[in-house]
Amino acid sequence: MKQHKTYRLRSLTTILFFMVSLFPIHAAENDSISYFTKIVGKFNHVFPQEKLYLHLDNTGYFIGETLWFKVYQVCSSNDSLGGRSNIAYVELYNTTGEMEKQVKVKLNHGVGMGQIKLDDILRGGFFEIRAYTRYMLNWGKDAIFSRTIPVFEKPAKEGDYSNPRLWTPRATDVPSNRDKSEGLKHNINAKFYPEGGHLIKGFKTRVAFELLDQQGQRLKAACTLKQGTQTLMRTQTNNDGRGMVFVTPNDSPCTLYVVCDNGRSANIPLPAAETSGVALSVDMMQKSQIPIQLSATADWQGQTVGVTLMNNGKVYFCEEHTLGDKPLTLSVPRRQMKEGVSQLTVIGEHGQILASRMLFGYPHTKVAPIHIAMDSVTGRTIKMSATTLPNTTFSLAVRDAGSQISEWNQNAASWLLLSSDLKGYINHAAYYLESDDNEHRQAADLLMLVQGWRRYDFQMMEGKKNFAFDYPIERQMILNGQIYRTKKKQPVEGIDLTLVLNNADGDALKGYTKTDSRGRYRFTVPDCWGNGWTMYVKTSKEDKLQGYYVGVSRNFSPKPRALDPQERQPIQLPVPPINLQDAIDRGDLTLSTDSIHVLRQLLVTAKRWQKKSYWESYQGKMNTADLIFRPGDEVDQLLDKGMSMPTLVEYLKGKLPQLKGSDNVSGYMPYIKDQYNYYDTGLTYGRRPIMWFVNNRFACATGVSRRIRKPDNPNNIESERDGAVVPYAFPFYMDEVSKVLVTTANADINDWRAQQVGPNAIKIFVYQNPQGRYYRKKPNGLRTTWFHGLTYPETYEDRELMGIIPNEDFRRTLLWEPNLTTDANGKVSFEVLANSTCHDLYYSAEGITENGHVVVSQ
Repeated sequence: MKQHKTYRLRSLTTILFFMVSLFPIHAAENDSISYFTKIVGKFNHVFPQEKLYLHLDNTGYFIGETLWFKVYQVCSSNDSLGGRSNIAYVELYNTTGEMEKQVKVKLNHGVGMGQIKLDDILRGGFFEIRAYTRYMLNWGKDAIFSRTIPVFEKPAKEGDYSNPRLWTPRATDVPSNRDKSEGLKHNINAKFYPEGGHLIKGFKTRVAFELLDQQGQRLKAACTLKQGTQTLMRTQTNNDGRGMVFVTPNDSPCTLYVVCDNGRSANIPLPAAETSGVALSVDMMQKSQIPIQLSATADWQGQTVGVTLMNNGKVYFCEEHTLGDKPLTLSVPRRQMKEGVSQLTVIGEHGQILASRMLFGYPHTKVAPIHIAMDSVTGRTIKMSATTLPNTTFSLAVRDAGSQISEWNQNAASWLLLSSDLKGYINHAAYYLESDDNEHRQAADLLMLVQGWRRYDFQMMEGKKNFAFDYPIERQMILNGQIYRTKKKQPVEGIDLTLVLNNADGDALKGYTKTDSRGRYRFTVPDCWGNGWTMYVKTSKEDKLQGYYVGVSRNFSPKPRALDPQERQPIQLPVPPINLQDAIDRGDLTLSTDSIHVLRQLLVTAKRWQKKSYWESYQGKMNTADLIFRPGDEVDQLLDKGMSMPTLVEYLKGKLPQLKGSDNVSGYMPYIKDQYNYYDTGLTYGRRPIMWFVNNRFACATGVSRRIRKPDNPNNIESERDGAVVPYAFPFYMDEVSKVLVTTANADINDWRAQQVGPNAIKIFVYQNPQGRYYRKKPNGLRTTWFHGLTYPETYEDRELMGIIPNEDFRRTLLWEPNLTTDANGKVSFEVLANSTCHDLYYSAEGITENGHVVVSQ
């Protein structure tokens, strides 16, 4: 028996949720350009931002596989590996925006490893994987790492990846929990981005723009800019729907006339010009110098402004100039530009922002290549080597090219130096790091111009806007929350809290604390691993139990973002860099070609598939369902907020906007004499009738458009003679249900019940929770719930598996090595065990050094 171990939890007697403003907002005596730039530097020192990057073992997955990843963490204050947080959250969201998995990863010196098993995924599609620390959420959800990966349906035959299938839900049938795309109300929508952020009357300004349809698709179009009746210029958008025009605003309105390649057209007015301000113009095409021009209206002439450049929250360039009646021109040496994204900001004497835009500096020194070579092949062992910077650790994935379905157009360099400082999806982000020629500079400059979001908010950093420090820095796991009154005059301050965590292995952790004046508490939890922890929280006063609702702050995951249509477009696979055909021809590489044949032989002798038993099984419902909800898992989220328990139908209406009508199923008890239980009233799904099942047994049908007659042939239902009888009431509250499956496809016409209801009926399968109603007991001072510990990083195994069944090797990722370290000469050797069919190899090697340099495979 495993020895029982008990650990002490550290706790804080009070928790401070505060608004941080480093310096007074109204400090006229200190107003100066240098004063505000110093404040920005101090803010970045006290609150340095963190960036996370995930390197995955593959670019796409099939249901049933394992997703392997490595987390890299970079701190903006010193551009080095690591940060203030030691706990990272990695989450996987499905196509409709429901969270499938969340794992906690321990970060050691800025890196962490883990895996996510995709064996219980209901439907594939385009999934979003993201990573963040709780500290990062203080800057909003746009500051976190996010990328899209395709998850394909499980192959019909094991190892047969020739016909990958992606599940794509119909928007009319399957609702989405993701954010909606903003401002896309028309067939042609334009977003305008004047350089510097403003159009100023009388000053020539570049205006970048994007054209999108209602679904967010980029539009390629011919565009004509007119000012009144005068044609100023003609241009065309690129493949990303972006274009640029020049305009000198006056009293005549400016209009962009758009004619798309699909024949649609629109006349779109430009933003109104302002009569006061400073116009900004930057020429990023010069080789050695970057000219910056400022033009001011009469009311700004004679005033002093500061021109600043900021990279990763640090101001590295600042010059003060006095504006005059003629354009002011200054130059920044290109060699002085920081590599990656910089923010150019023009500020006034009182810290107000007059103009701002983003600039991109090509990374000449911060990115180093990793060269991969195949050295020799013996049997199924491929010996390879990698060369890069000396004494550098990186992660490596080697994949079978024949089974790779998709490509990803980013890497660690493009994310950390480009994408992480911009908002939204960037198509072919690695392209901007390919070269520093005029073509790439022009494309990067246009990309910078269409950015309105700022990762580093200058006004907040200089003290003009408050900074809400709502999320803690987790050096260890933090468990915090709030207690809620059950009676009006019940005190919440100074309540004793006892926390106990234990698991099935006999490990236990215990801690004590008191609530603050608002009933809040906080515990610091030492490292504990796995998800099988039960948490008990006891509220007491002078050793007497007190009846409170105990809330836990653990539902901080930001809402899933809207996916860009470009993210769902296939990316053409490049030519595999390593070809094994020569080794095969020489006989050095031994492959097996009979693995699929062996599999077919095994299938012939397998047990015959029983349709009825399969249909009545939970797995059978899983394989035909479109949506899965887990209300049992979401009950704790409601209790964490001190909310009351909704009924099951109320819960489903919140998830399914198409679900309409009065609730005539909650608590419903079918009677034995009521053989069919079909009703022409009650709930419908988009005006379609609903067939309800409880624990795989038919309960009733609602929203049926006609009265149901007795089936013509009663023998058809002989095997279903008790199909309309459920030995318990239909669940009433959501905590009585563990899972709900929704099948929106038309019902099987061979099902006699569907014949009575209609072929357009949907099916909703409800599975009861054996612990139902436990959660709704009157609060007695004790809260029992779950606690997820850290994810233990497993080891990618291949050789042991191959030694057992060498002819049934269907691995698509042949090697995942999260920690490869080069020697003093910058070289490291490794071995790859080929599967039974591979002829070509893809690889992906990425890493970040301690001083913040990036190494990536070419």
